[in-house]
Amino acid sequence: MSATKVVLGLVLLAEVLAMLFAARWAEAVWAPSREGVGSLALPEGVKYRDAVAKITQRDPRSQSPLAWYGRLAGLDRRIRPGKHSLDPKWAPAQALESLAMGAKGPRRVTLFPGYGLRDCARSLERAGWIEAATHFLRAASREAVVNGVGVTSLEGLIAADTFLFDETEPDQKVLQTLHEGWRRLVLTVAGTEDLRARLRNGLTLYDTIILASILQKEAGSVIELGTASSVFHNRLRKNWPLGSAATLRYALPGFVGEDSELPIGLKSPFNTSRKPGLPPHPICIPSAQALAAAISPPKTDYLFFVSDGEGGLSFSKSLKEHHELVKVYRQKIKSRGSPASHFSAGTIPDATGSDGQVSSSR
Repeated sequence: MSATKVVLGLVLLAEVLAMLFAARWAEAVWAPSREGVGSLALPEGVKYRDAVAKITQRDPRSQSPLAWYGRLAGLDRRIRPGKHSLDPKWAPAQALESLAMGAKGPRRVTLFPGYGLRDCARSLERAGWIEAATHFLRAASREAVVNGVGVTSLEGLIAADTFLFDETEPDQKVLQTLHEGWRRLVLTVAGTEDLRARLRNGLTLYDTIILASILQKEAGSVIELGTASSVFHNRLRKNWPLGSAATLRYALPGFVGEDSELPIGLKSPFNTSRKPGLPPHPICIPSAQALAAAISPPKTDYLFFVSDGEGGLSFSKSLKEHHELVKVYRQKIKSRGSPASHFSAGTIPDATGSDGQVSSSR
């Protein structure tokens, strides 16, 4: 075999290997992903290699080919920070090109009245504003000083509103934004944001917010918030336990039974059937209407309420009348052949067994 043939053979082999190598790299860069990244948050000053690593975190073998592709295409100098929405089925090269084009505009998250911190954390995590719900809850539950009052949780002290954002933020910054929105709302409704201030209902602003959060969970409709508020105010004045099913459910987030099945003997500061007074902090975000009802309840003699079976509440002044309304409610539910709502069963008795202090619930 002549030297010329040997050289030609080696050249041909080199070309074949180069083609195979190029095909492998092309597949690593351009093949559609089976399990790509759905969204990506890049901070200011992000390094190119870190952006590539995030894209290829589920297929590290693509990292080197993608890095080289980006450099050859000039994408390494154009990566932009922000919250990027990526199609999980995109090829790595498509994802990298999208990072160079920039974030696709602000995303939004809406927090509703009645949301607890757990609900807020899940919504924020799904929307991509925070990295992990558990970290957010931990930050929100650390002892903090709000308006000079040491509180152990920001439960109920964040705004029910729609927020727009561009990228993932530190948990503390998110909490600050949500609390600033709450301050504007409470100042408008209550005329003060000082949690220590005593309002015309005889309660401090913080206690009023706690009561409003209970009303938010208990009242069947907005028009009944005021009357339900009068029931709880009357009980507070009589030094009776509030007996709220909603507070006990807050202590038992996994409970799915009816109100009548709630463990009234549970040792928890949120079991308002055990002793008079309010729980230690709010149980959810109260609406402006619930807060207004807690501040200015109408004057009534009602001490009990129960669901009317139609989505509203029935109020009563005596225990005997209350028990009759409970029977009416259960008969309605039975006649329909449907199970009782988890939030609309009868009464929750006082844990001490005193009939004079039987609590009211939906």
